[in-house]
Amino acid sequence: MHREGERVVEFEGLADRQLRPDELLGVAAVKHTPRQHLDAVHYDTADLRLLRQGITLRRRSGDSEAGWHLTIPAEDGSRREFGLPLAAGVPGNVPARLAALVRAHTRGRELRGVARLRTVRSRTLLVDRRGRTLAEVVEDQVSARVLEPGPGVAAPVTSWARTRVELAHGGAGLLVAVEQVLRGQGLRPAEDGPELARALGGDGADGDGADGDRVAGRRRGRGGATGVGGATRAGGATAAALAAYLRQNAERLVTLDVAVRLDEPDAVHQMRICQRRMRSALVANRRLLRRHRTDRLSEELRWLGTLLGRARDAEVTGARLTAQAAQLPLSAQSEELPAQLERWFAQHYRQAHHEVLVALDSPRYYRLLDSLERFADRPWLRKHAEAGRSVARRTLRRECRRTGRRLRAAFALPPGDQRDEAVHRARKAAKQARYAAECLYPALGAGGRRVAGDLKAIQQPLGSYQDAVVTQQAILLVAAEARRLRQDTFGYGVLYGAQRDHSEEDLAAARRAWNRVERR
Repeated sequence: MHREGERVVEFEGLADRQLRPDELLGVAAVKHTPRQHLDAVHYDTADLRLLRQGITLRRRSGDSEAGWHLTIPAEDGSRREFGLPLAAGVPGNVPARLAALVRAHTRGRELRGVARLRTVRSRTLLVDRRGRTLAEVVEDQVSARVLEPGPGVAAPVTSWARTRVELAHGGAGLLVAVEQVLRGQGLRPAEDGPELARALGGDGADGDGADGDRVAGRRRGRGGATGVGGATRAGGATAAALAAYLRQNAERLVTLDVAVRLDEPDAVHQMRICQRRMRSALVANRRLLRRHRTDRLSEELRWLGTLLGRARDAEVTGARLTAQAAQLPLSAQSEELPAQLERWFAQHYRQAHHEVLVALDSPRYYRLLDSLERFADRPWLRKHAEAGRSVARRTLRRECRRTGRRLRAAFALPPGDQRDEAVHRARKAAKQARYAAECLYPALGAGGRRVAGDLKAIQQPLGSYQDAVVTQQAILLVAAEARRLRQDTFGYGVLYGAQRDHSEEDLAAARRAWNRVERR
């Protein structure tokens, strides 16, 4: 098995003899290092929720990498790694920081040691004449024991051996040469798969045995024979597209959970987009769905979106106003104005982000994630919902007509609070129509993509208009606090007046984009 850009190759078993320099071009010497005795306890829930999602959580000792290690799949297909020293948690008690990062997967279930892997490791360095390490050969002899096999069942022990070759300063030719030598000794390429799966189910790559069946679901994926594809074929193209869209965004939301907990840039915004997409898809297709179930799911998504929105608004509005304040002429601002704005919005963002974290650790959030998974696996369709392409087209036309009605109502109003509210309603309708078009791509074809692009062109200038409204409201709150502290508020007034400079241009851009949608 080759990995990491053809710089690593792994084999099952151990070589019959040591590698020799004379059979490897460019290798001047073979150096052996002292054996290491590694001890790792893998942690998971009783139903192996982490393993099924490709997550590894273990406490490792015996080498330079001793400590707590967590590896989570990232959105881009790579893997994110987090580590803490051994002292961060005692055996049997996972450090709180790492436990929090997997809570969207464990859903509050207890993390416990499920298997203990003891490894005897031998390392061989292939070096050149200058003493540089060209490649490293690692031979592992592993003995794994299940820690909680069940009442009255003896703890099974599984053993295996594996050889890993990893390039350092050497070239790809050396890797090929080592591989040829090892294959000549009868070694076969190793199958991909986590060590824990192998410890629990014999051959972790194939999922044999009872424990293997418990982890095979991860490799098949929820879209396999028992997942979205099989559950929705009878429901037609529209139902299949809806289920796949919900599944995709629900999985992305869980992936983003880690980034939100770590307060990484744009994480709150991206999770909010996932929430909006799912809720819009449910509302737009409500005629196909069992309303008594999906209405509840929609409301729970609204709850999460409201919390995320507070944090996002504080983040975006603060950055916008701080940047604008720094560009004001000296006559219109005090020296403290940008710093005052930054402090005020940072405080409100921290408070809003804390509320989000509290929600992400709540049973209500876990129930929401469970409901999304159940819906994606088997959508709650009404009995008559054998929905094909015609239903998708009718759904999108209905959403576009709703957007048009709200836009025309907003365009007809004079500037003022009523128009601001009407523009906000039109923006929400355009966004819902856009996400409905995205959701129904598979059923609508290229036409759906074009309409989604036009709707985005409506939504963006309306969003700019709404940002100005929200920013003005925020300025009033900040200015009131400044007056209470007897600070100069003239700069706040200048900022307030500057927010609407482009509002009419934004409405004109939205009108032009809507005309394109109507022509389609």
